[in-house]
Amino acid sequence: MDNKPVIKVLRETSRLKTREERIANLQKYESGLLKDIIRMNFDDAVVCILPKGLPDVELDKKGKTTLEEHYDDFRYFFKTKWSDQIKNFERQNKFLQLLQSVSAGEAEMLCKAKDKKMKYVGITKPLCQDAFPGLIVK
Repeated sequence: MDNKPVIKVLRETSRLKTREERIANLQKYESGLLKDIIRMNFDDAVVCILPKGLPDVELDKKGKTTLEEHYDDFRYFFKTKWSDQIKNFERQNKFLQLLQSVSAGEAEMLCKAKDKKMKYVGITKPLCQDAFPGLIVK
């Protein structure tokens, strides 16, 4: 497994020509974060408890941190056993801080994934189910 930001993996995968190449590329860069971004977008069992859309915040073009550095906080943004451990205001504030610290591209990708509106050419629910069997529950 190589380490590459999820947004770059998705962009690179979408430029590949064949289904087999796309599956192989997703598997090559398999990580918990990549799989969770895919689940957020395609799995109806994953329920976001944040408002829809990209909040009106100033995004940093380059970003000071990466999504990987905030990965542990994802559990508060979705309906999980941890989501009740913080108040809604704290959850939204944590999310805004995350968006302001990562690159604009990562912030936009995350917001689209949480709203189930992330679209990359050739990256579909069936393709992701084949790349990671059992990942998408419903």
